[in-house]
Amino acid sequence: MTRETIDGTVRVWDGPPVKSRGRLSVKARSEGTGVRLESGAFSANALVLSALTASAVTLIKGSLAPQMGVRVYSVEATASCETGSGAAEASGIEPGLRNLELDVHIETSAGDEAVGRLLEAWKEASPVYSALFRPTTLDVSGRAIDWYGGN
Repeated sequence: MTRETIDGTVRVWDGPPVKSRGRLSVKARSEGTGVRLESGAFSANALVLSALTASAVTLIKGSLAPQMGVRVYSVEATASCETGSGAAEASGIEPGLRNLELDVHIETSAGDEAVGRLLEAWKEASPVYSALFRPTTLDVSGRAIDWYGGN
């Protein structure tokens, strides 16, 4: 590691927090009766996007399409958003996911109208979509556990 690399890293960490913002993307696709997830990083934000994409794939292919009489061969969903790192959020950037996008590709011969009906039904049925876009209250509690102190 060179001195220039170290100095450059220090400049990024000491610079404006906006440099820590990035774009996160997660993909889910149907594979048989399961779902395969692809994410470049493991983080709390990636887990939220994973839940969103997995919800789209599993509900559309496994439940909604059969109930609605739409033959679906495969589903692929990609969710992406802008996000800041924990360091950026601690430095004053508002935490959370911004500019969320969900792109769902449904392999079917039923056409775009059927795909539109499936997506609308998914928005009504998905607990993940509901939690993100029709939020409710959440009571949070906690307690200390002293595993090593013996108290």
